[in-house]
Amino acid sequence: MRPFLIPFTMIACFALAACTPAPKFRTHPIEERGGGPATVSHAEGMPALRIKLAPPLQNFTRSRVISPFGTSADPGPRARRHDGIDIKASAGEEVLAAAGGTVVFAGRQRGYGNVVMVDHGAGIVTLYAHLFYACVRKGDRVGAGATIGRAGKRGTATGVHLHFEVRVNGVAIDPAPYL
Repeated sequence: MRPFLIPFTMIACFALAACTPAPKFRTHPIEERGGGPATVSHAEGMPALRIKLAPPLQNFTRSRVISPFGTSADPGPRARRHDGIDIKASAGEEVLAAAGGTVVFAGRQRGYGNVVMVDHGAGIVTLYAHLFYACVRKGDRVGAGATIGRAGKRGTATGVHLHFEVRVNGVAIDPAPYL
């Protein structure tokens, strides 16, 4: 009989508190990198959000944004569409829900690594990617500022950071003006 071993991520989760053990991740069949929704640029107009968004990390300042919305130089020879902003974070730093809502996805997505998506109603969904692990599961209700995960370097990431997206009716918009 084999001895029972506790995975490191479960130990880390209990040690960091405010989280439940990381969920078992599955690949999301629809929202894979490159096959996601279209992007809206500032030239096409900024939609008015019916909710107020809080920063997804404590002590957020614009100087922590390391890659803006739009076209970015991805690790590799070609520039790619960047549907969110990348925010510098410390390993294990709490990732917070930008507004209250329902978790509609908590799992892995190609390129994004561990991801949490929160539906805030009125067609607004926020996405948090490259997480070390998620602290929520699909179907959980979260309040604004609730811990939904811990920052990490999962997926296609060159360093620890949080990739943060805002989608309105499935279309990615620049989250920076709303933070």
